[in-house]
Amino acid sequence: MKIFYTNMKYRSVISLHGDDRINFLQSIVTNDVEKTKSQHATWAALLSPQGKFLHDFFIFSCNDTLFLTCEKDREDDLISRLERLKLRAKVIIKKEDTLKLFVLWNPDIPNEYILKEIIDNVQNQDSLIFSPDPRLENSGIFIISKQSDLSHFLDNNIFFPTPFMAYEKVRIKSGLPDGSRDMPVEKSFILENGFKELNGIDFNKGCYIGQEVTARMHYRGLIKKRLVPVHIDGPPPLIGSLLNINNKKVGIMMSSVDKYGLALINFKEWSKLKNTDLKFSETVIKPSIQEWMKVENI
Repeated sequence: MKIFYTNMKYRSVISLHGDDRINFLQSIVTNDVEKTKSQHATWAALLSPQGKFLHDFFIFSCNDTLFLTCEKDREDDLISRLERLKLRAKVIIKKEDTLKLFVLWNPDIPNEYILKEIIDNVQNQDSLIFSPDPRLENSGIFIISKQSDLSHFLDNNIFFPTPFMAYEKVRIKSGLPDGSRDMPVEKSFILENGFKELNGIDFNKGCYIGQEVTARMHYRGLIKKRLVPVHIDGPPPLIGSLLNINNKKVGIMMSSVDKYGLALINFKEWSKLKNTDLKFSETVIKPSIQEWMKVENI
C-alpha cells in the first residue's frame, strides 16, 4: 500500500534553546509540554488572556531543543509574542530557515504502521526529527528535515511525493483545523475547534494564558459552535462567508478544497432547524459530522 509524502511549505520551524525552554512554554500554551518526547510531538495553542486563539503549532523535542512548526506567514508574529512573554527566562528563540516540514500520510493506514515503515526503510534517520500527528490515529507522520526533498531518504517503492492539495483534502475531510484559515485570530475559542478531542489541550497541567476562560467553557458546557467538515455543492464560498438556513445565519465558511470544506456551525441553531443543509447563495453546504467530534454533548 502506498504512503504519500507532502512538503508543508506554508509551515515554518522555529527553535527554543536554553535551560528554561520547557518551563517557559509550559506556562503559556494549552498542552502539557513535558509530554513532548522524541518521536512524540504535542499539539498546542497560544491564546490571548481572553481565551481567544492566537497561534497553533506542533512541538517537537530533540536533544536540548524544542522545535515549533507554525504558520509561515505568521512566524514573525509568533516569535514577537514569545519574545515579549519570556521576560528573564533563559530561552533563545530562533527562526530555522533551513529546516523543512513534511507529512507522510495515507488516510487508510494508521500512524503506527507508517511510523514502522519509516523506521524500517528510511535512511539516515539521525538527521530527521519525526513524530506521528498526535491528533488522530490515521492523520500521518510529520518529519522535520534540512533537506528540501526527501526522495533520497525514502524507498521510492513505498513512499510517493504528492501535491499539497491532496493532503489538504484529506485534512479537511477529517475535520482537522489548520491555523488562522480555520480559526480567526482573536475571535475563535479552541474548544469550538476540537482541541479537546484532538489532544490539543490538557486540563490538568496548571495555568497558562487564557486558561480560566477555556476551563470555564469546558466545565460549564458553554460550547455552542463546532468546526465540522462540509460537502460543497456549487461554487465554494470564500473564507468568512456566512452560511444560512432560510436566511437565518447558522455558520461561517472556513478553508476548502474542491468540494470539501470546513465550517463553524452553531449547533444550537442548526438543531432547531432540524439539521438541514446550509446555503450560501445557490451553493448547498452539507455538514459531515465525524465520529471523533462527540457533538452529542453540545
